[in-house]
Amino acid sequence: MPEPAGGENQKHVPAIGTLRARVRGTNINEQTLLATGFLNYFNEIVMTLEMLPDMPELLEEIKAWQPKTYQDHFRDRVFTEKDLAIKAYRHAPAKCRRALETTIVQISRLIGIAVKRAEVQLAENKIDAVRTDITHRLPPAAFCRRPWTTPRRSSAAASRPWTKPISTCFWKPRDS
Repeated sequence: MPEPAGGENQKHVPAIGTLRARVRGTNINEQTLLATGFLNYFNEIVMTLEMLPDMPELLEEIKAWQPKTYQDHFRDRVFTEKDLAIKAYRHAPAKCRRALETTIVQISRLIGIAVKRAEVQLAENKIDAVRTDITHRLPPAAFCRRPWTTPRRSSAAASRPWTKPISTCFWKPRDS
């Protein structure tokens, strides 16, 4: 269960400043205190779904996928800064945490629908329908990478509403 969005201890500015200094040079954004690595969890399932029409044997693995909270994702991963990522999350600005949590719910719902539809379509041997659904009803796998982590936004990304609320939370400015 996700912790409530609120940015714990936001009033303790010196503590936040110290935390921001600790995340400098890591995959954790200094301003938002969110790590982009979390989005890989969704990227992996979307890419696996994209392979499903050509590899229907992946269905059982896909059906076993369950959404995870930000904290659980890092607890389960091999990531050098995982404890720092979990701690930083608790101090992330409420606006960014809410945007992330809303996006998690939305993409998890879309993935759940896609899995159920694909299961029915595969049982009916409707491979083309699986391909069409996954291509048109799910955000592309790239949504978990580029729009969140770089300042460039293509016109295609701008038309995908799920990239808008949180893109600024993961955006990490390039070094000049």
